[in-house]
Amino acid sequence: MTVDFQELLAAAAAFHGHLCPGQVLGVRMALLGCRLLGVRDPREAHDVIVYLETDRCVSDAVQIVTGCRLGRRALKLVDYGKVAVTFVDQGSGAAFRIAAREGLRETAAACGPGLAPAASPVRALAGLTDEAMFSVQRVAVEVPREDWAGHAPPGVVCAECGEGINDHREVIVNGRPLCRACAHGSYYRIVESAAVSDEIPEVVILRLPLYVRVLSQLESRGIEVASSQVLGDFLQISPALVRKDLHYFGRFGTQGQGYQVRQLKNELRQILGLDRTWTMALVGVGQLGTAILSYGGFQQQGFHIVAAFDADPARVGSRAGDLIIQDVRELQETVRSKGIAIGIVAVPAAAGQGVADALVASGIRGILNYAPFRVHVPPSVWVRDVDPVVVLQSITFHLKAVCGQRPVASLALT
Repeated sequence: MTVDFQELLAAAAAFHGHLCPGQVLGVRMALLGCRLLGVRDPREAHDVIVYLETDRCVSDAVQIVTGCRLGRRALKLVDYGKVAVTFVDQGSGAAFRIAAREGLRETAAACGPGLAPAASPVRALAGLTDEAMFSVQRVAVEVPREDWAGHAPPGVVCAECGEGINDHREVIVNGRPLCRACAHGSYYRIVESAAVSDEIPEVVILRLPLYVRVLSQLESRGIEVASSQVLGDFLQISPALVRKDLHYFGRFGTQGQGYQVRQLKNELRQILGLDRTWTMALVGVGQLGTAILSYGGFQQQGFHIVAAFDADPARVGSRAGDLIIQDVRELQETVRSKGIAIGIVAVPAAAGQGVADALVASGIRGILNYAPFRVHVPPSVWVRDVDPVVVLQSITFHLKAVCGQRPVASLALT
């Protein structure tokens, strides 16, 4: 063998941690694969993608020779448990699969009499021809576009666990993007969340009120204990995700028994701050604002609208339920004097940002925004947008496939 081979073999052994027959096989495979692709110097194998069919010793040597790495997206593991490697030229599409011949250890032992036992296989393998060591097949490999090297395309967020998904690895289930772990099951089982910071995914926080609602329903039915499977069925998420969500906030439930419904409901209510009364101010008392004032669901859940404001002189001073509508110019003084924590925006889009600015200036840190406009606020202010039209437009995306492209008029009743 050449000096180049010995240098590569030494580098592979250093990377792997010791010299073994697998290093010889890997170096020889990589050199042969590059040669078949017309790559004279393995260091120039920039367009080569390697598919490994084993994660054992051979793989380290192939990486060293070709420079292909997972981080460069040039190394793929398809674990068939075989000592086989496929080399693909991404530019030309040429591809060769090289597999170690069966009985190679016995062949090497027979070719190395008189050598020290530890050295025999290595030295004997190094002396064999490529034909004696490998079978070679010209193959066709279609590398998916999402597996190519280069800049990552925009990712999506899993609708269940809230973790980001890159490189088009999402699975669409019932119109929702899921990671493969949530869609098909993961290789791990969550025992306990070990938080490294106080930050909790927003998607988890948005699910907490739904847990409280489900637990309240179960409690009203006289159910005292519920499993993660039961909670997941109600919320249409996996039991593993239920456990993961709740682990962000501590230990709940007993393995194999489930969660105490009333206790969990009360603890989640405390986590959400629902064990106290929240005062709110409404800005905009038109048709939408009037409907919001008349809705009794807020007060039942501990949210009290204690002030209402409008910019229309015709409305200022009139009564809306139990409140007298105030001039919006009185907003700041009223918010501070009454200790109001949440502002509700129910104004036209053109006025939305101005109202949000006024609420922030008055000390409001939570905004429920009904205006059809995404307001901009400082990072310390939390905004939730409620726009039924946007929701309806997302529904029509799915209905279009069912109802076809018929004009709306053709669906009208006569």
